[in-house]
Amino acid sequence: MTAGKEKLATGVLLWIFWLVDALSWGAITESHGHISIGLNFAEQLTLLLLLVAWVDIDAQMRRQRLCYDFDFFIYLAWPIALVYYLFRTRGNRAFLSLLGFAGFVVSAILAGYGLLWLVKR
Repeated sequence: MTAGKEKLATGVLLWIFWLVDALSWGAITESHGHISIGLNFAEQLTLLLLLVAWVDIDAQMRRQRLCYDFDFFIYLAWPIALVYYLFRTRGNRAFLSLLGFAGFVVSAILAGYGLLWLVKR
């Protein structure tokens, strides 16, 4: 797969995660904190797939060599592995990437609340 197609596939996966995350936050709010196992699994799976795909594509674009099992490390401990990768490849600019990721998640949460408000209206 070419780098352009991989970036497109990662972008599609990113928006699928955003949609699933927004729907799950709306469902959590509606059910007073209870969420179905399937929705929770879908949210976690899309997040992990997104992060693994993004790190692979980003490492190829930056010509970074990752250890053989770095994808598995992301699966096991994605908060630690992702922060390590960001600071290794970007230095202090990693804070901007982390801030962007946090903004992306917060926008999904707000969209979930907005969808719930529209449905209940």
